[in-house]
Amino acid sequence: MSEKTAVKKNERVEEVFNLFIKHMKEFLKEAKLDHQEYTNFVHWADRLGKKGEIPLYADVFLETHVLQAMYTNMPGTQPSLLGPYFVEGSPQLEREPGQPFVLTQRPDEPG
Repeated sequence: MSEKTAVKKNERVEEVFNLFIKHMKEFLKEAKLDHQEYTNFVHWADRLGKKGEIPLYADVFLETHVLQAMYTNMPGTQPSLLGPYFVEGSPQLEREPGQPFVLTQRPDEPG
């Protein structure tokens, strides 16, 4: 990026980052890590980044909590990355035992 290229400041990102740092400091104080444990964590995070696994890690360990916070006051099934597991009153699908089940596409579904 050249010096002439301006990056627009995102105040919400800055706010979230500052809150993250605040809570990270509280976590480190509570965890009472020694320097070797901290170094081990940094090496682990570095390997995670080099393998391109940070987005997956975020999905697995963070996105669930983001969804729960977003939908906490809404009625219905608890949010999940995989969707609702059970919906009361859903129709039962019938098939012959041992036969594969084919779920046909609705006429209004793309694909």
